[in-house]
Amino acid sequence: INNVGKTALLEVIFLLKSLNAYEIPFQLNFDRGIFQQQTFEVEEVCEWLFYNKQVSKAIKIKIVDENDEESELILSLNKALSPRLFPLSPKPNSRKTIKDLKLEFKKTGQKLLEFTTFLTPEQEERMRIEIQQDKEQEAREIEVFPTSVFLRSRLRVSPTEDAEIFSQFEAINKQNEIIEILKIIEPRLKRLAVLVTGGIPMIHGDIGGDYLIPVSLMGEGMGRLLSIILSIMNAKEGTVLIDEIENGIHHSVMEKVWQSIAVATR
Repeated sequence: INNVGKTALLEVIFLLKSLNAYEIPFQLNFDRGIFQQQTFEVEEVCEWLFYNKQVSKAIKIKIVDENDEESELILSLNKALSPRLFPLSPKPNSRKTIKDLKLEFKKTGQKLLEFTTFLTPEQEERMRIEIQQDKEQEAREIEVFPTSVFLRSRLRVSPTEDAEIFSQFEAINKQNEIIEILKIIEPRLKRLAVLVTGGIPMIHGDIGGDYLIPVSLMGEGMGRLLSIILSIMNAKEGTVLIDEIENGIHHSVMEKVWQSIAVATR
């Protein structure tokens, strides 16, 4: 079923599970392809997070877990509490009121986290995300949230990111676990290695040929499956959200893909 809000639901869960990463609310719309990362106006970046761009109303996300514990995340756009310095903008319709994004997280009615985020210039055509917290919260120990990953349907994980995660597992001699999982799809796979191609580190595989080849060239969605497996293994005790898991994977191997994912989650 298309256009019923499946991706939006995953984004909501991702927001709630990613409170360690202050950039996620901004990154969501950049990943949607709505904005380029040259604007410094928080309202412009975040307004499509709000239903029908009704930025005067707060977003409230509530979940109840298996222990009947309720968690709530509130996002709101509020007038900036302090002046901001921005580069000169060629746009004649810049907003008159500068707004910041406020996030508030509660668990069983108790406020655990509250901070305000805003954008400031860092270098030419680049921005930095900054936060404001009250002194009481800065002094309080903040709960660390488990790793959360969102694999979008149209955005492929970068080869560099996959190579970095794989290298972490190779450093602790766990690369064979990854190889055994991938062999469910590609039985010829003997080993994996990170090779630098054109200045970019990429994971290559040995399937018995004269050369190691990039995993993404092995067919049947091997590159996407490897990204999924690495994300799952790298997010122990955390959450991995996958949008349109079948993208790039032929229907004839989907059963084996599910089998591979089941092994990775054990």
